[in-house]
Amino acid sequence: MKQQRLWLIGIAIVIGLFGIHWWKMNDYYVSKEWKKYQRLFHVAAYSSAHEGYEKLYDQLKHKPAFLYEYGYCLHKLGKYDESNKVLEESAKLSSNPMIYDVMGRNHHLKGNYTEAESYYIKSTNMVPNRMLPYYFLSKLYNESNYKNPAKCKEMAQLVLEKEKNTQATTARHMREEARKLLSLHR
Repeated sequence: MKQQRLWLIGIAIVIGLFGIHWWKMNDYYVSKEWKKYQRLFHVAAYSSAHEGYEKLYDQLKHKPAFLYEYGYCLHKLGKYDESNKVLEESAKLSSNPMIYDVMGRNHHLKGNYTEAESYYIKSTNMVPNRMLPYYFLSKLYNESNYKNPAKCKEMAQLVLEKEKNTQATTARHMREEARKLLSLHR
């Protein structure tokens, strides 16, 4: 009886170890596949990256970085509703404010200005010193269907005040656009 019990325990341990090994190897191969599609994502080959992300979704939907990249691909491909659905999942797992920037852009590009504004504001509340959501808000408040010159001016001024030491091309472009918006609303 005692030998039979030890035999069953030994079999259970072997099966458990095999299961853990299989799970780890599967995770390794899925991560390796993701890296392949990440390279496409980083060179803006969004259509190709999207195809890969779609295949890996079920296995990686627990990883917020994967969900953000997948949602961003969908955004770049003009699939705004699908993008927001994936980004909402990412937002449940991450505190990355850029998720809300992209969700706001999706709504903005669809003409859902009130929703866009709420996502941009949520992003500014998460990390107030970032320039990007203020830039998006300034552009939103300059939209003909959502025009608010006072808020546009306020947000453009905030863009000029944020990240003053950043000399990245994108930051320079945003400051240049903010100056143009300020000159329009003087």
